Amino acid sequence: MALIALSCMKAEAQYKKASFLNSTGRTYDVGFAARFMGDGMSTMMGIHYSYGKDKGKRLFHWFDLELLLPTKFSYKTYSNDDPNITSTVSGKTKIGLSYRYNLAGYLTDITKTDAKFKPFATLGINIIIFGATANDVVEAPAISNPNKTPVFNTFSLGANAGLGCLYNFNPKIGMKFTAGYNFQTNTDTGYDSGEKYDLYKSHPYITLGVRFTMPERD
Repeated sequence: MALIALSCMKAEAQYKKASFLNSTGRTYDVGFAARFMGDGMSTMMGIHYSYGKDKGKRLFHWFDLELLLPTKFSYKTYSNDDPNITSTVSGKTKIGLSYRYNLAGYLTDITKTDAKFKPFATLGINIIIFGATANDVVEAPAISNPNKTPVFNTFSLGANAGLGCLYNFNPKIGMKFTAGYNFQTNTDTGYDSGEKYDLYKSHPYITLGVRFTMPERD
């Protein structure tokens, strides 16, 4: 995690020196995210704060800090002691925290137009700092040795790719929308006695927020 953080800091320093970051200012976003986890999990909602740079050229970038709100899950499994006994395991995740770096490129040449609508493509990497830890797991009917058990991750790495659009109401305020797919890895390999149920897995997502652009200060 420390190496990734250092890499992000180094990348940001390089971007500050790059020639395509010489004409506009800093950006700040606040908004919401919806993550469609599937496989017995409810949609996971998130609240994000972003900061980055958009210099009015083809490429721009930003960092996200997202609070992952608790979500419910439920799935069926059987007992390792007796395969004929099935059970519904349900529960609720705890609050998580995700930190992402995103690099994006406008799909049109924005230097030659004053269009308010600006589509873009984006790639990113993320770190789930607190992970998805199961809370209040209930089994009904109760079985002491379920075949599939929730994975109690506290650290996870991932990458995302997607498309988005920016709509500027004026040079300083706009709306930013993204939609894509998040590829997530898990550090816990599960239990030797059975399957694992990932509480934060690969999934499609959407985000919507307000973006504020500040003038560059020389």
